[in-house]
Amino acid sequence: MERNQRITYETICAAKQGDDEAMIEIVRHYEPYIAHFSKRRMYDEYGNPHDVVDEEIKNLIISEYMSAVYFHYDHHRLPKGETLEQ
Repeated sequence: MERNQRITYETICAAKQGDDEAMIEIVRHYEPYIAHFSKRRMYDEYGNPHDVVDEEIKNLIISEYMSAVYFHYDHHRLPKGETLEQ
């Protein structure tokens, strides 16, 4: 799947049903967003600021997103105006 494309409906349904590969594909698709919101500003010994990805926050975001896909996503309801035909 290319970075600019949407995640396919079939991939989301497979992830909802517990397919690990599908969930990995979804998480990989959102990796830039997850990394952006996982950043923290740290300072080195000279006082220079550096933005680094906090792995703990990153893992929390990933687990919350996986939980949302498993428990809250309704794969029987398509977004308004969407169809399954390609």
